[in-house]
Amino acid sequence: MRPGTYRRFDLRTGEERVWRTHDIWCSTGEFEGLSPSRRTLYFIEGSTYFGNTRLYEYSLDRDEVREIKIAAISDVLDISSDGGTLLVRTGQLFQAYNVDTGELARVELVDVSGAWVLDLRD
Repeated sequence: MRPGTYRRFDLRTGEERVWRTHDIWCSTGEFEGLSPSRRTLYFIEGSTYFGNTRLYEYSLDRDEVREIKIAAISDVLDISSDGGTLLVRTGQLFQAYNVDTGELARVELVDVSGAWVLDLRD
C-alpha cells in the first residue's frame, strides 16, 4: 500500500492545494464520476478484493469531502444530468442512489442500457 494525496490546482491563480490525504491505497486512475451541475466529483478508496471500498463525494464549492455509505460499492457507472442520482454497482447488483436522500433502489439488469435510466426523476 502507498499513502497518497488528492490535489486541487486553480488555473486562475496557479495555486496547488492538497484537499485529501490518506494512508490506504492511492489510485492513479480516473475519478469515478463528476457532476458539472453540482460541481462535485466521486472517487472510491480501498480495494474490492479486500472488501474495504468506500465511496466519497468532493464538493468544489464547499471544499469538503463526505463519505457516501453504500455497502460493497465497486463502481459508479453513470450520473444523472442534474447530478441527483448515481447508478452504482454493488457486487452483482445495479442500484440507483439518490444523492439528496441517501435512498438506494435496485435497478434490473435489463433496464441498464444507458444514461436514460437515471432520468426517471425528471
